[in-house]
Amino acid sequence: LKDYIIEHSDRIPFLHVQEYLRRAEGVVSIGSKEPHYSASKTFQCLLSGNKVFSFCHKESEACKILQKCKADAYHTDYVETKRHSELVDELATKSARFFAAEKKSWRPALDALGPYSAAQSARTLIKTMEAIDSIE
Repeated sequence: LKDYIIEHSDRIPFLHVQEYLRRAEGVVSIGSKEPHYSASKTFQCLLSGNKVFSFCHKESEACKILQKCKADAYHTDYVETKRHSELVDELATKSARFFAAEKKSWRPALDALGPYSAAQSARTLIKTMEAIDSIE
């Protein structure tokens, strides 16, 4: 993979990240092997318009979001019970498909992100504040 992936470990401003992701042929999202991990970068990856290669715990929110958006064609679940060799084989297969796939064939269902939008978050916050306000 070192021939295909560039790592930039310094902090990058949000809008620069979006520009870099849009210019890329595809993006990589590696989460955690912990089920509670919420990969906020999943949204940036999806909104880039590029195919996403991902690896995270099968119970993580990131995994569920990718599934809802039908953006999990190049996703591998981390499953505690799988042998290391099984995970490596699956990652190798998915990465080969990822690198071989045409960019134009990537069509996630981004309308599934509606429940995670700023507007929906604001509605939830308002409802919560109204509920608190009504408590006497």
